[in-house]
Amino acid sequence: MLINKIGDIIMTINNIDKIKGQCKELRDSLAEIEFKLNESDFVPLADYGKIVREKRKLNKMTQKQLASIAGISAGCLKKIERGSKNVSLENAEKVLNSIGKKLYIR
Repeated sequence: MLINKIGDIIMTINNIDKIKGQCKELRDSLAEIEFKLNESDFVPLADYGKIVREKRKLNKMTQKQLASIAGISAGCLKKIERGSKNVSLENAEKVLNSIGKKLYIR
């Protein structure tokens, strides 16, 4: 009886692991579909600083104004626009979201 219960538990754990794997595959597939459908909203990591600067200037905003909207410091925004690799992904994402773009890392 106890051995049967242990066997059932192990089978359940194996099924859960299998389902987790399937969920990851599904999430990856959905992310790829979203990217293909909305490709113009995504910005490659290598180009994001240049795109942020162009979009900010197009909207006639100062660095201080955009930084305030994004919730980061003006110094951080300057680093982003210069293409610094020493900026957190969180801050890069905040800035891109504030200009209607999404960060894309592949």
